Amino acid sequence: MTDIITLLESAGQPTKVGNRWLVTIAKPGKGSTGTYTEEMLKSSGPAAFPPGTKAFFNHDPKRDIRDMVGTYEEGAFWNDEVGELQAVLTPFPRYRTVLDEAGKNVEASIHVSARKDHKTGYVKELLYDRSNTVDLVSFAGLEGSGLKYQVESLFAAAAAEVELNEKKENEVDEKVVLALESLTSKLEALSAKFDTFAVESKAEVQGVADEAAVEDAVKVRVEEALAGYAEVEKSINDADIPVTVKESLKTLARSGEDITETLEGAVSIVAEAKKEFAPDPKGTKRGTVVVVDESADSKPKNFRVGRWS
Repeated sequence: MTDIITLLESAGQPTKVGNRWLVTIAKPGKGSTGTYTEEMLKSSGPAAFPPGTKAFFNHDPKRDIRDMVGTYEEGAFWNDEVGELQAVLTPFPRYRTVLDEAGKNVEASIHVSARKDHKTGYVKELLYDRSNTVDLVSFAGLEGSGLKYQVESLFAAAAAEVELNEKKENEVDEKVVLALESLTSKLEALSAKFDTFAVESKAEVQGVADEAAVEDAVKVRVEEALAGYAEVEKSINDADIPVTVKESLKTLARSGEDITETLEGAVSIVAEAKKEFAPDPKGTKRGTVVVVDESADSKPKNFRVGRWS
């Protein structure tokens, strides 16, 4: 007949490897609470102690989180070379020094659910349970060990040393703070002077930039005006109108007036006049066409067509 029970079994002394500890969880043979076969340990051991299995100081049923030493990140594995079920403990940083100092007095002990044949004493299977642990004790196989008190003593000594170091650091920090405050004050004053200089320099540069912008704008307007007048002047010169009329129109154009309609009117009048006073088909001379400017220089141009015989 087999029953499911909780085993507390010796697992041997851990060996330090770097910052971690190699722990023998179980090996074939008779232990303090049962007999273990190689086949059983190989088949059910890794599943009973999966990655993330926890380690505590002692098998205290309260499982105080403050007593948690670390975890077995990779979980348990079977080592064929030595014929043992093993795991590697990664201690929390705060307990590394404690384990370095107490390691020679530490042994590992498993706390695991299992199926056991009470008649033969053989453990038939290690069962997974979230409360399975591989703990550190002073005397493996016993529920109480006194290791917790050794650890607490070491930890208290370490805490006192840390407190002393922090006190010394605080004294140094006060001097550093005063020096930093003085430096900060000087930097703020220097920064204020620099800001003032930057604002004044920016205003000065902006003034120069504004003058340059105005000069450039005037230059562009002049160039545009000259280009426009040149085009108008060409239109006047190309028009079939008397020279006096052309000069009058150029004067108006230079003053900025739009002479487009006036020019077109003059051209039209001259064309009509030439048509009206064209030579008689019979060869009779009818006279000379004269275009007279009747307007003042400041007003739109009015032209009259006359005939001189």
